[in-house]
Amino acid sequence: LQRNPRPTQQYETAQNYRKSSNIETIKPATYSDAHKIIEKLRDGNIIVFSLELVDDDLAIRILDFVYGGTFALSGKIKEVGTRVYVVTNYGVNLSEISGSSDNQKAPSYR
Repeated sequence: LQRNPRPTQQYETAQNYRKSSNIETIKPATYSDAHKIIEKLRDGNIIVFSLELVDDDLAIRILDFVYGGTFALSGKIKEVGTRVYVVTNYGVNLSEISGSSDNQKAPSYR
């Protein structure tokens, strides 16, 4: 029985993300813009997006989609300001600037 010396697929994916990381900014105005956020994440980018242009109901829908896509890609999402979020890939660390470290919880807009 031989062991496979290759790293796991998740590790290989993280290595590919690091090679192509760019910081992208998006101000989604429609629900379809949430898909663009996940596409950019999948392509290895770090995304900063603001929900200041959308109403509360649409903001919740966009966040639900982005949280799901981020989880599926083993990424991280963090609220860094009022209605401003950073989405990163697996292996990218976000330093805590201020506030609590429990930013994985979806905010309440009601």
